[in-house]
Amino acid sequence: MNFFWLLPNSDPYSANLYDLLHSDESGKWGKHLWPLLLDVLKENGFKGRLTLNMGKVPRWPSLKHFPNVTTEEYTDGQAFLDILKCILPCVVQLLPANSCLVKCIRFYQLYRFTIGLECFREDQTPRLRKYIAKYEKHCKEVTAKYEKDFNFYKQHAIAHVIDDIHDKGPPPGYSTRPGEGFHQEVKEVYAQTNGKNTDPQLARIDENKEAFARIRMAVDEYDKLHSTVTEEEKDNNFDREGSELQWSLGSPLKWTTAELLQQDLRDKNFATNLRLFLNEFVLDQPLQPGEVIQLQRHQCIRLRYQSCVNWTERTDILRCNPNFHSRERYDHVLANNESQDITVAHLVELLRCRLPDKSVHDLALIRMLKPSKWTPKTKWSNCRVYDEEKSFNFILAKVLIRSAHMIPVFDAKKVSLTYLNDLIDGDMFLRAGN
Repeated sequence: MNFFWLLPNSDPYSANLYDLLHSDESGKWGKHLWPLLLDVLKENGFKGRLTLNMGKVPRWPSLKHFPNVTTEEYTDGQAFLDILKCILPCVVQLLPANSCLVKCIRFYQLYRFTIGLECFREDQTPRLRKYIAKYEKHCKEVTAKYEKDFNFYKQHAIAHVIDDIHDKGPPPGYSTRPGEGFHQEVKEVYAQTNGKNTDPQLARIDENKEAFARIRMAVDEYDKLHSTVTEEEKDNNFDREGSELQWSLGSPLKWTTAELLQQDLRDKNFATNLRLFLNEFVLDQPLQPGEVIQLQRHQCIRLRYQSCVNWTERTDILRCNPNFHSRERYDHVLANNESQDITVAHLVELLRCRLPDKSVHDLALIRMLKPSKWTPKTKWSNCRVYDEEKSFNFILAKVLIRSAHMIPVFDAKKVSLTYLNDLIDGDMFLRAGN
């Protein structure tokens, strides 16, 4: 007997909603698949290797970095989700070949990120059904091999998720995730009390924090009114005149010439290749011998693009900096080369080029990434491995689309191999063909 049945004019089963946070991040993944994976690695003595691999995953905005992923306890659903985004490249070589656990986790990823899209199209329903069927199939294989019991309510909820989406919309619209971080803030404030009669103490601490915030805002507004450049522009110095374009360069360095920059880059063919590129792709009339090309290096670029999830404008800031927060950072980028497949490149330099006719053009010096024939011990669905070319190429800034998160291939002989992380956000998830 359930007391909800006594409520008149109500249906508790129709009112029930699928919750991504507790059903997935803190449920099927955080409380079941993740602990199982750790146990399997521990039995084979590979937990330390997983820690090292996760610590080497390149940083990404809003992605939590895990230097000690196997030794910390996590209660935050976002931490579990961030681990899920990066886990397969870090463990695939540590598990047996053709591992059912790798396949199970992969189809769980595809299921989780499909239902996590803000806009769910009708044509995605057949694909979601396939992901669910494959996930359930590999769950049975995991049960047979590792004796993992999947008979729990949050696993059963998968059977109803498609009906929930059709009746009530995509799960992000009714997730309990918004505001979850506030619980941590309250916990930190509670730790400052003596644990007795805490309400007045919590209110007083909150009042003080609010006062500090108002003072800080007043100081910032004063500085803003008495300065012609905002703090963000001081940090990044993005082009103001490029606001109507899909890109804008930031963090400029001093102007130089192609020949002087060639010495800095230690590339004897830099100036020659630059002239050839400009003559072929930019100029109507070729450059004459002796004409000087002025160059200005930049250390970041802002790319604006339309999201494939909800068709709104998104912005990525890519770095090309030898010392960004005490670390070298040269990001990867997707480029448009009129091919239906994804084209990935590694940024080496961001350049503003001023020609003798006073025209200005933005380009990038890159290393292209080509699909590799190397395969991991277990090749998961839509696994994309790339090999970085040693040679440099020039590319116009206008053909750059958005940033890409590439994870190194661990335990491989070639250090130039990387995986494309197609789970970093919904837009990349769809662009990668999931």
